[in-house]
Amino acid sequence: MTLGSLIVLWIVASTEAFLLQGPSGPLGAQLGGSVLLPCSVETPLPLEELEVEWRRTDSDVLVHLFQEGEERPESQDYAYRGRAHFVTELAAGNYSLLLTNTTLGDAGVYICKVYTNLKSDEVTAEIRYIERLVVTGAGAVSAYVGDEVILNCSVDSHIPPERLQKVTWKRTDQEILVLLYQDGEALPNSTHERYRGRAEFFTTEIPKGNFSLRLKDVKPEDKGEYICEAHSGHLSANTTVVLQGLGALPLLIMACMLCVIALVLALGLGIPAFIQLMKNVGPKRYPAHVGQAAILKWDGRDLPKKIASVTWKRADDVVLMFQDGVVSPNTEHYRFLNIKKRNFSLKLKDVQTEDEGMYICEIHTDEKSKTNTVALQVYNGRTMLMHYLLVFCPNIIMFIAFMLYGVKQGFIGEIVTCATVNLARFLLVLKTAPYLDLLPACPKRYIKSVSVLLQYLIVAGVIFSGVFADISVIGINTYFLWFTVGMNLFYSVINALFGGISVLERWGFSYVDIINWILLWLIVVGYYTFNLSMYIITLAVTLGVEALFRMQQYKQYEKWYAISTVLLVVLFPICIITFFYYLYWILASKPSGPGLICGNALLYCLTAVSGFNHPQTTTDIPIPHVFVYIFGAAALPVLNATALTTELIMKLGTGTRMFSDLQVIILPCECVFVSGWLALQPYHYWIKKREKIKEQLRVMSKKIRCKDSTTQDP
Repeated sequence: MTLGSLIVLWIVASTEAFLLQGPSGPLGAQLGGSVLLPCSVETPLPLEELEVEWRRTDSDVLVHLFQEGEERPESQDYAYRGRAHFVTELAAGNYSLLLTNTTLGDAGVYICKVYTNLKSDEVTAEIRYIERLVVTGAGAVSAYVGDEVILNCSVDSHIPPERLQKVTWKRTDQEILVLLYQDGEALPNSTHERYRGRAEFFTTEIPKGNFSLRLKDVKPEDKGEYICEAHSGHLSANTTVVLQGLGALPLLIMACMLCVIALVLALGLGIPAFIQLMKNVGPKRYPAHVGQAAILKWDGRDLPKKIASVTWKRADDVVLMFQDGVVSPNTEHYRFLNIKKRNFSLKLKDVQTEDEGMYICEIHTDEKSKTNTVALQVYNGRTMLMHYLLVFCPNIIMFIAFMLYGVKQGFIGEIVTCATVNLARFLLVLKTAPYLDLLPACPKRYIKSVSVLLQYLIVAGVIFSGVFADISVIGINTYFLWFTVGMNLFYSVINALFGGISVLERWGFSYVDIINWILLWLIVVGYYTFNLSMYIITLAVTLGVEALFRMQQYKQYEKWYAISTVLLVVLFPICIITFFYYLYWILASKPSGPGLICGNALLYCLTAVSGFNHPQTTTDIPIPHVFVYIFGAAALPVLNATALTTELIMKLGTGTRMFSDLQVIILPCECVFVSGWLALQPYHYWIKKREKIKEQLRVMSKKIRCKDSTTQDP
């Protein structure tokens, strides 16, 4: 046998013996990456006789083909063109297929078939799963300021969403962590404080791969680019969403417009009202309605019984004179009130607008003369309408503006307090009105009784803003506070309708003090700060004030009235100082602290005022009374409207707040008004009783001098 025959026999024998080798198990691929499908022989096969074919078993799609000594890319299925390649030269016996830019559709079973002239073999390779982590979302979204917006982020992965390593939302321009999902749970505590409480996942949608971000109460500073990034092992993917076009929420624009309207009304009505009130300011001022009767009082004190003449003048014109027992001129419009009882007060019947002005009463006796000057201020329907609009409109409009501002901004406690103060202010303003004498009996009785109701409206607002908005203290103490508010509301309504329940005014002083102490106790419990001395001192001083106040109310303690009054005057400031010392100590570092302290300052001002009855007769307090009334009716709405307008402009323009807490602006101004009201009480008493007080002081001084002279006399 020749050598050539032996070589041919060896090649034939070796060819018949080839065996394909494939993968040891299923394969995995990364989405968009590459995967190698193994297929090889130990001994290379001649290329002239070789044919290698890769196909999908499920669809018989031709993936790649080697035939007649060369690759046949034109025969590939369209889905695999440019992506399926033999990894090396086939002459080395390696027929493995490299599949690049893998897609989800590449998962499946592939078969590698190798043919020669005498023999064929095949192996399979399975791509069981495609490792994928795809994050998609909307490119840009728009929202109103104060509204709610959803930033879409959908995660598609071969890994269940709850087993993802982490998913984060960040601000790309500021490197701020907005929201974090890690180890199967959302972690809101890791959120940046700017977004805390406003950013959240849709927890029920997470198993579906929905990691969209819900952002509540959108602020102008939220505008920018956000990135949603998912991580799983060595895989990571992200998408960006741009929050743009932050327009002003219609409610905020409406609130700003209401502030401007309130400002214009307060100034437009307040300036004419002030001019009208100051026009006839004199030592005494008597208000009267057009068409009604008016009485200008005659001051005949300290005059002898025999009076030569009494003359009433207006400017230089004599309107009425009594001389030698004769009244002249004898008209129906001007009359003396009661000559028989020596009451020479001037009575005007059917008052008209032209009667307004200054009146001079000249009294002549045989020994001396006396002159009194009084002012008649006439209120017609137009004037009263101006005052009513001034009292009600700006305050009610500001109440609505504050509520609109608070609906979307989320400052619930702060806004409720400010809105409550504005709603209740018209009650205070009406009670200080210079035209209180002109109101009918029922409204006057109502205004007199609503002071306690007003206190508890403020109490409710302060409790809500200072306690329930910041701490979760509920239970019997909460119900006790609201029960107290409800009971006093009931008694106020009864008193307004029927009158005569003076116990309401007596107990109003006590309830506010006690509620303040309970409020302090709730704050201490809520902030987990315990100090036994605080409880003992504040409770002892509070009960001491109440005991002294009770002592003043009952007749059996009249002999101790002076002592209890002095002690009350001393102890009440101590009570206030003690309360606010501990309140500041607790809340100095708390965000809501300044607002709560200001709210309690207003409560204490109202507490002090509740111990007084505002004078029903307003003739003796001209200029100070006018200023207090105008400050409450016009100046406070202007200040409130300016503060809220500035806050809204800053919020809509830059996204920042002008004031950290509007209560710090609103409530101290309210305290100034209430304190001015309180200052009117001793002033009114002094104007009314000053002659008697001076006389008593003169008598006391005379007695002291007499005692001194007696002591020095040997």
